[in-house]
Amino acid sequence: MTLDEIFIECQTDKSSLTHCYAPTYEKYLEAWRDKEFTMLEIGVSSGGSLRAWRKYFPKAKIFGIDNNPDCKMDGVFIGDQSDFNFLQSVLDEIGDVHVVVDDGAHHAPLTILTFEYLFPRIKENGLYFVEDTHCFYDTTYGCAPPNHGMSEVFKFFTSLACDVDVHGRGYCGNPDYAMKLENPNFAPVPKYSKYLESMHIHTSLWLFKKR
Repeated sequence: MTLDEIFIECQTDKSSLTHCYAPTYEKYLEAWRDKEFTMLEIGVSSGGSLRAWRKYFPKAKIFGIDNNPDCKMDGVFIGDQSDFNFLQSVLDEIGDVHVVVDDGAHHAPLTILTFEYLFPRIKENGLYFVEDTHCFYDTTYGCAPPNHGMSEVFKFFTSLACDVDVHGRGYCGNPDYAMKLENPNFAPVPKYSKYLESMHIHTSLWLFKKR
């Protein structure tokens, strides 16, 4: 079955019947299908997407986070995605995480806080997806604050382009050299440069790949 067929079967809004995320996810995750790895999804609701990921990745360990106690089920931790102590307790229990899918609050400040904590802690070459980014534009959805959600999230996430681009500032293709290069003509190395390899912006679905 294709990922979209599985999404439809498991009744998740990631399918072509609603948000149409399957082609993008499959583009980056098809190569992982028969691998052993750990995925953490933030925001599980009724568990449809967790069932879909477990069917698509039969060898993977799939876990979830949700702040609604009613979402408690096998492999799901209940807590606040912006609570660093809670996030660390989850990591301590499940071990190294290779793929994160943030389908949680859809609220820019919380999305940023979760990224700031989890992204540096995922495995090398890991993938970090932020889903439903269209919500950042809408003050009536996902608790986006008036005249604030879009500007805040874009100031943070678009500025990460600099963190990616600084790898090439040494003009040699060697990111380690570029990171360590001390030159008064160059700006200091941004916070996430040592972690962030690339950014991929798709319609309402963003991906950040770790170095």
